[in-house]
Amino acid sequence: MFGMKKTKQKSGSAGHSHFRKFVVASLLTLSCLFNRAAFAQEATPDTVNTAATTTAVVDTSAEQDDDLMPLPVGTLSESSGISGTISAVSQYRLRGITQSNGNPAVQGGIDWSHNSGAYAGIWGSNIDFDAACLETDVYGGYKAKLSDIDLDVGVIGYVYPGASSSLHYNRWEGKIIAGHVFALANVSGGISHSFNGFANSGPATYVSTSLIAPSKHAPITVTGSFGHQWFGNSGTFGFPDYSDWSLGVGYRLHGFDLALKYINTTLNKNDYPNGCGATAVFSISKVFK
Repeated sequence: MFGMKKTKQKSGSAGHSHFRKFVVASLLTLSCLFNRAAFAQEATPDTVNTAATTTAVVDTSAEQDDDLMPLPVGTLSESSGISGTISAVSQYRLRGITQSNGNPAVQGGIDWSHNSGAYAGIWGSNIDFDAACLETDVYGGYKAKLSDIDLDVGVIGYVYPGASSSLHYNRWEGKIIAGHVFALANVSGGISHSFNGFANSGPATYVSTSLIAPSKHAPITVTGSFGHQWFGNSGTFGFPDYSDWSLGVGYRLHGFDLALKYINTTLNKNDYPNGCGATAVFSISKVFK
């Protein structure tokens, strides 16, 4: 979920373009996937079959920086189906903290939903940790409508292929989200909890609220969020409990979703030297159904 502290690297030459960074991020992601596939080929048949069964069950949330991952309030699926999302972001931030060391990331996911309200999915992104270059999230749950309140109850597993189990990166979280569609905006709030958070940080709880305000006259959406993270053992994790917030605007253009978001936290450079301060994140994504 969160990147370990890294020493701040010197910036590259002025001639390095953002396009080149996106290419590097893409190659890094493909390299991680290739290495993981090579490992699977050397595994026993039972292991390979188990992995295939696990990855076949799948949900998308391209906006991983709003980590509770609610689907937009008021969009409870009325039919079964499979959809996919692919995104490129100027950097990957999760709960306000960079996961890509300030560099671009390529992300994608697949979702399955049923008209009963059940859903499942898998999502992945390149990251830049000392011990991992790929994050894979597997999740599932159930959505229901209670009067005019949308409910989402589910679990999510964060998996970091290639990271040693002694680092305790992998973990599971449970979440509960409730939302309501008001006249001017969709508002949701939720809580997620892990019995042992990232890097053996003990019981960890995250509470957040988010707002989505679509325009009635243009394909523009204003978004905002605020969250607070508690760690059971912040000394092990490396920095204290903190809050994060964001404010953004989205625009749909020819089937693509463009977004620009301001993100900040209450952490400072003494807590996390590279990747917790104020920044602007640009993303472009496409949904396939």
